[in-house]
Amino acid sequence: MEENFSTNIKDVIGYSRDEALRLSNNCIGTEHFILGIIKLKESSATNILNSIGIEISNLKKDIEKFATITSNPRTQTPKNPIPLKKEAEKALKTTFLEARVFNSGMIGTTHLLLCILRNDSDPTTKFLKNHNITYEKIKEAFLYELEKNSHSNEVEKVKKRKSKEDYISSSKSDDDDDDDNYGTSKEHQRQTTSISSKTKSSTPVLDNFGRDLTQYAEEGKLDPVIGRSKEIE
Repeated sequence: MEENFSTNIKDVIGYSRDEALRLSNNCIGTEHFILGIIKLKESSATNILNSIGIEISNLKKDIEKFATITSNPRTQTPKNPIPLKKEAEKALKTTFLEARVFNSGMIGTTHLLLCILRNDSDPTTKFLKNHNITYEKIKEAFLYELEKNSHSNEVEKVKKRKSKEDYISSSKSDDDDDDDNYGTSKEHQRQTTSISSKTKSSTPVLDNFGRDLTQYAEEGKLDPVIGRSKEIE
């Protein structure tokens, strides 16, 4: 199960131990998990609490007082790890089930918060309900966030796909223009070759020893024959 814990959850567990030591408590309870979530600041659970109008700074002060009242004071620095209260242990063990409800492969801070709120026999749950923090409210806000993020991801995918299609379309248009230009160039070359072939003599060897009278006539280079009957005879 621990391999499915997100980095934030692992940090919250570490912070909850620090909070228990700071408040001189001899056990880690779910109230310390809440303090750990608040200490993390940037987390899904903190964002959810903010979204339902919870004043985090006030919640922190109230839960610190609550933790001092409900926990036994610690008289000396523990040599062994601080144990978990049964409510805290139950919350951690059921986080993977809560994550499964939301089709999540990774366990996050909101899953932990929901697991704490599921246990009506936990004093921390009752404390949170008095602050208008209930399982139903957190679940509804969490589902809204998941839907919003999912929509944003879909929009981003559509944008990327559209950009790719535009690029392909642009590339194809450029290729078509190149083909048209190439075709025009080939046609021009073919016409030029055709004209050249018409003007080229079919008797190049004879041209070296005589004149092409037909070509000379077309070009107006022949002398006039009127008045030159003797030369013609």
